Amino acid sequence: MSTFNGQMQEIQHISVDNFENTESKCYFLSHCHSDHMRSLENLSQISSPLYTTTMSALIIQKKYPSINVQILEYGFPMNIEFMDDDGKEVKFIVTALNATGHCMGACMLLFQIEGLDILYTGDFRISLKHAQNIKVLNEIKSYGNLVLYLDTTFLNHSYKHFPTQHESSSKIIEIIDKHLSQSSSNRVCMQPSARYGYERLLTDINKKFKEKVYIHEEAVYEQYLVISELTTCITRDILNSRIYLKPSFVSDSDGKTNDKNTLNIKLSAMYWKNWTKDRPFEHMDESKKTVRVCYATHNSLSEIEDFVAFLEPKSIIATVVPDNFREKEIMNTMIRNMIKSYNKSNMDVDDKKPKNRFKRLRTINSRNCDSQQVFKKVKQ
Repeated sequence: MSTFNGQMQEIQHISVDNFENTESKCYFLSHCHSDHMRSLENLSQISSPLYTTTMSALIIQKKYPSINVQILEYGFPMNIEFMDDDGKEVKFIVTALNATGHCMGACMLLFQIEGLDILYTGDFRISLKHAQNIKVLNEIKSYGNLVLYLDTTFLNHSYKHFPTQHESSSKIIEIIDKHLSQSSSNRVCMQPSARYGYERLLTDINKKFKEKVYIHEEAVYEQYLVISELTTCITRDILNSRIYLKPSFVSDSDGKTNDKNTLNIKLSAMYWKNWTKDRPFEHMDESKKTVRVCYATHNSLSEIEDFVAFLEPKSIIATVVPDNFREKEIMNTMIRNMIKSYNKSNMDVDDKKPKNRFKRLRTINSRNCDSQQVFKKVKQ
């Protein structure tokens, strides 16, 4: 869970993924999970803009229609300019990167100011191969002047590895297939730990079973309907569906999860401490008609290490910090060691990297985004 306070030392007067400070000149949201939307309702009372992706804007405008939302298109840099409280002009460029693998509408945020790149990852789950194929990440790496605000959810020796999302999806489908094939009255209820982040799983299930998944929450269902890939995969007709999706924290108004014919599949990553690649990543509790499956939407420790080693940032700021002092010190030591590992090997070539460059990137015009505009745009 994010502990980031929203403030960046490198760019004053903005807030990112935390909206408790109502004095900021502009705000940025990486994705619509509650720990990144803290005090978002505050923006309904002020005119300062909130920059986010089209899909996140859709979700926000349904709940907070008076927020001044400005859309960031994936891969299109936008100029941001404002005057600070002392009358000084602040200028930078921001680009939303479609590179998280976390949930619908999620993005990394790349901020560019004179002589410095700042990459805010938000929450992410991408492989090193994926990162290497993203042109802009290769570009900012080459300049060697990067500050990285890093998702450190699993920067912990207890979470060295996770199965890939493809492996997890295949395992879930195998479990569903086995249970449904035993009886025509059998059902399955998937219980993830968040509302969003399982869209790929929905499409995989539909491809395998040619059945629609019942979405427990109507608001989530309506938001999914604007994603063309999902419209044929979901339903609100519970009587004609044998596969359900209901977050673990949502009450069971239909009473289906306690049905004797229903198998509950709990999707999580926290449960899978010290998992290794030679072990199963499902655990069955027959007495409770429940099976746990490892499904991670954040990078494992090894994946974080690979990502950092690839980018070689000059500094790293953790956005998920443990409360425990000892655990916090361990995390800080791990971050210092990661930086030290590639700094040592780069000492001879460091001076060859260009510094203090400021590349004027192509921009798009920002615009106000009411709910009708968002719906129209997404449906196109």
